[in-house]
Amino acid sequence: MQQLRRRVFATIQVGRPKESRRIMGKLRTFVAIEIPGEIRHRATRMVREMQESTDSVRWVDTENLHVTLKFLGDVEDREIYSVCRAAANSVEPLNPFSVSCCGIHAFPSAQRPKTIWLGIDDPHMELTNLFNRLDIELSEIGYPREPRKYTPHLTLGRVQHGRRNLGDLVSVMESLADRDAGCLPVDSLTIYTSELHRSGPVYTVVGRAPLGRG
Repeated sequence: MQQLRRRVFATIQVGRPKESRRIMGKLRTFVAIEIPGEIRHRATRMVREMQESTDSVRWVDTENLHVTLKFLGDVEDREIYSVCRAAANSVEPLNPFSVSCCGIHAFPSAQRPKTIWLGIDDPHMELTNLFNRLDIELSEIGYPREPRKYTPHLTLGRVQHGRRNLGDLVSVMESLADRDAGCLPVDSLTIYTSELHRSGPVYTVVGRAPLGRG
């Protein structure tokens, strides 16, 4: 079973970083927002409804659900603190805020789903602004800017390559298009590394960057 391991490498707070055991080599790294239990519970209920319609989707394990902001790929272990510092710099001036999670959608479209996701309503563009600030800070330490327009979302599953039998998935998704999943408080960023295993990815928290430290 996929699992989440919380081995803190460098939690970014005011002052010097904490000492920690060095992780050797390159680490698949991404920056995300953790989600509360209520959203996790409601998202899982929606996934169960969709699971009944098809076996062609690989669903994200419940405990690994998160809102990805930036996937960085393989990062040298010595660069992890720089990534954490960039994340902290991006959110220091920002106050915590909340957004709403609502509705099942898909990339590239609901009629031709490849990636299935839970929508995030960002009416005041606060999450988009946060993403843009993070993207800029990370670009200043060598990570390319994201060329695509940012669409706030929480990935729930991906259609497996070569699997075309989606059953009633599209119609079930349509029935969930307006389903409310609750309020997502955004008060910190979490920096994860990911190790791939046969049972799925194992995520490790290597840093956190609270909003409103400026």
